[in-house]
Amino acid sequence: MIHRLVLFLSTAAFAAGGETFRFDAKTGPGGRDGSCHGYLFDETKETIRVVDREKPATTEGQTLGDAFASIGAFAGCSGGVPTPDGKPAGLIVSELKQISPAETGPQGGGALLLRKGRLSLENAATLKPGEGAAIAQGLQCGPMLVEDGKPAAGLDTRFFARHCVIVSSGNGQWAILYVPSATMDGLARMLADKATFPKFQVSRALSLGNGLSSALWIARSESALPLYLKEVNPVRSGIAILPKVK
Repeated sequence: MIHRLVLFLSTAAFAAGGETFRFDAKTGPGGRDGSCHGYLFDETKETIRVVDREKPATTEGQTLGDAFASIGAFAGCSGGVPTPDGKPAGLIVSELKQISPAETGPQGGGALLLRKGRLSLENAATLKPGEGAAIAQGLQCGPMLVEDGKPAAGLDTRFFARHCVIVSSGNGQWAILYVPSATMDGLARMLADKATFPKFQVSRALSLGNGLSSALWIARSESALPLYLKEVNPVRSGIAILPKVK
């Protein structure tokens, strides 16, 4: 019921910075349509901040949306995959502070990085030990879904789940997305088909995580409630989109 109510609030609108949007994609079981929601931003005007909470709140405390609102974010989504006991897994860097080191093996997935004011999506295998010192913001997730405009090979084709994704045009346009139901393979193919995603041709895409911890939050005008596709399970970390300070 909560999920349906939030969808009702999700008509196309502009947040304080970038653009709030939605589109339909046939990524559900049997090719069923699902309403995908996203936030489009320009890295020359906005940037990211990794939000990491050692003790993720549940219904009695601060939600991930509350955390985004408290720092004045335009938008944000869940991201990262902690261990079953809630500890960080893979690279987490927030405001130049390394919370967790990179996992650089072949199964390390990908990472969203902010270096010298520039955003990038990179394979975790390319990260070097000790590289966290040069990263202002970083979050290791995975897997990579799209590289050089093509869907990644070998992704799961059976398990349908909610997903949060970050996508890049390769020339400064970015978007965070919430997809209500898809397999990893179906999600990658949809993002790379050059037709379904409405804002730009996707050059690279990274899965930020899936399942019941997936969440998307977007600020609206002061008189309107935020768009909040809320997490069901507690969320440790996420990505906030904020104005870029020059």
